[in-house]
Amino acid sequence: MKSPDPFLGRRKMQYVAILSSDNAGGVRAFAPLIRQLGYCPLLISDQDDDLNSSLCDRHLVVNWNTPNPVLTKEIKEALPFEAGSIYGVVNLLEPLAEKVVAIPTAHQSSATCENLNFLTRKDLFRSKMRELGVSNLSSHSGTEEEILTREINYPVVAKPAAQSGGSFYVRKVENDEELSEFLSLLTGRLGANTLILVEEYFRGHEFSIDGYLQNGFFHTILAAEKPDHDDSLLHDSGLIVMPPQNPLVKEAVSAASFILRDVGNALGINNMWFHAEFRVNSAGKIEIIEINPRPGGRLFAKAAEVVSGLDPLKIVLSMAVNQKVDIPSQSNSSNAFLMGHVSIERFEEGVFEVDEDAIEEINKHPHVLFSSILSPYRVSNLERENFFCDILIEGEDMASLKESYLKITNIINKGSRKVGS
Repeated sequence: MKSPDPFLGRRKMQYVAILSSDNAGGVRAFAPLIRQLGYCPLLISDQDDDLNSSLCDRHLVVNWNTPNPVLTKEIKEALPFEAGSIYGVVNLLEPLAEKVVAIPTAHQSSATCENLNFLTRKDLFRSKMRELGVSNLSSHSGTEEEILTREINYPVVAKPAAQSGGSFYVRKVENDEELSEFLSLLTGRLGANTLILVEEYFRGHEFSIDGYLQNGFFHTILAAEKPDHDDSLLHDSGLIVMPPQNPLVKEAVSAASFILRDVGNALGINNMWFHAEFRVNSAGKIEIIEINPRPGGRLFAKAAEVVSGLDPLKIVLSMAVNQKVDIPSQSNSSNAFLMGHVSIERFEEGVFEVDEDAIEEINKHPHVLFSSILSPYRVSNLERENFFCDILIEGEDMASLKESYLKITNIINKGSRKVGS
């Protein structure tokens, strides 16, 4: 760990830590919000020359592969008591979710820290959900060698038990041959001793919920239906509809919100934003796929702000320092306000660009609320989601929403091209 110590000998600082990797993590958004609350932004990242370092009052450089107990010790040594205390931690990156518990803070209880591991470790999550009675999915965990000795009932979903984010090495497999082939690929890339989770595949309509748990209550802010979900690659695809229009999904959202409340309370978790994935089958049975202790990625947080008037980043920050979240009396969260989230990805390695004219045409489209288009964009690993274009649109009904979706995807497809390998 490397850190200058410019604050020793001065007044004790009150920090809120922002976790970052590869210059990502919402540092530019969080830093001014932290100052507005009267705290000092502390950047903890894996980049010695982090582009966002100058935005924060202090920067600690860490190796995120360091085991949590060692990481905690290193941070305490780099930030002695005389230099200041960390009063909260904010994190938007799924791969760093398990590292939140390693950051020594002034108020977080050990019980809450320990139980967060049930959300960040996929194998622990599945077994804990069965124990709590909110999941019936069978699963196996272990190394490649151990998994291949088990009796597997297909189809199943195979994935790393610890590493995660963007469908990272997640695969639906149908038989022993496919499982053996995929596990060989996975361990070849991640290491022979990689812990693997293989869990039962649940057929159904996929949907997500974003909201926050505070003082025993779960407040649902955004629900999204995924009618075009790619059930082969297990990637988001096509048009994501907010709020859900399918009656089966609409009914399931209410029940799923209570599941999130009960899970959070059973784990003793408080002051936490959840982005959770569920499925519901034709019989109305609900299965919980995962709970991420952070706002949804891409433009989900922006969509949550549009429908509620609440900025998810402000909520995350307020809860990080144990402040109560005030809910506005009015919002746009009724079914009359219909939005679509459009995500486009590449399925070929290389460098891609989107024409400036195409980007301008997208931003001028009357039904486009927000857009995030990465150009150029490099695809280097096909065993994950590779979204380069995210667009939030609005519509009066499903017909107008689908019409805008088709026009927008046509513009992007015509205006983008491969420019390098």
